[in-house]
Amino acid sequence: MKSVASRPLAASLLALNCLLLSACSTGGTPVPAPSPSTGQNRPSSSAAAEDVHIQQPLPMPVDPYRLSGADRTVLYAAEQKLVASCMRTYDVGYRAPDTGNARPAPEAPYGVTDPRWARDYGYRLPPGLLGGRPASAAQPDLTTVSLITGGISYDPDGHVLRNEDQQRLTTYKGKPVPPGGCLGQARRTLAGNDGNRDLTRVGSQIYGTAYAKSKQDRRVTAVVAAWSACMKKQGFDYTSPLDPANDPGFPKAPPADAREKRTAVADVACKKKTGLVDVWHRAESAVERSLMTNRTAELAAAKADRDTRLKNARRVISSETTP
Repeated sequence: MKSVASRPLAASLLALNCLLLSACSTGGTPVPAPSPSTGQNRPSSSAAAEDVHIQQPLPMPVDPYRLSGADRTVLYAAEQKLVASCMRTYDVGYRAPDTGNARPAPEAPYGVTDPRWARDYGYRLPPGLLGGRPASAAQPDLTTVSLITGGISYDPDGHVLRNEDQQRLTTYKGKPVPPGGCLGQARRTLAGNDGNRDLTRVGSQIYGTAYAKSKQDRRVTAVVAAWSACMKKQGFDYTSPLDPANDPGFPKAPPADAREKRTAVADVACKKKTGLVDVWHRAESAVERSLMTNRTAELAAAKADRDTRLKNARRVISSETTP
């Protein structure tokens, strides 16, 4: 899977994390799956023996007001601990996915920028970045899934969304089931309140909108054209640095072949020669700051929500017993 090409691609990987890791307050069926599929952060001590080199995202003005992929991984680990504790109260055996080695997909809005990454992996996620239970592990049965979710989920505004493929549970074995099941209860515990709204979505919206707008900035279009010309001199014909990672001529499955790696190495070199990353980052940051204007109250609430959830999550993870 191509994995670090653009924010749209990074966003799709993040969406996959949301679905599999159940760490996002989005619609659909937030059921913990047995194997997270993607995994920005330094490697954990329990990572695979391979030295995985992760390119770090550049800081953005809106970062304190949104949940990054790394944040979502922390929240997921805490959620799973709380869910497992809740499930025990119903005498239901539930083994959460093993996420000891899992890390979030790198946020790479300008594509591959690290020469070592390009040389070793092309446009792929490194082997050893991922962790979790094998995909062949048994899925929870439908009753267990319904107990985890209560048969519902919530949209970002906290409105109930019915999961049509699940039984709506309000009681189980004579015991009441909390709204949204064990997962809903876990998320409210981390939020520190009984609401189900995702206040950090304002930050996520700004993050996505600013990126889309920045692509139209005249400084960005000029530097992208310079990058394209640089690539053409190296024998690679691409209009945008967001194009190479989706080149259909590259292998469909990892690892990257020699041609893909050569392309990625040239890509990174042309980004450095033209100053593309610096120009685009400054333009995007300026758009973010403009979008943040006159939204002080919203952003303050988003930061408080993010900080509270992460603080509570770290407390849950570090505690020997689950609250």
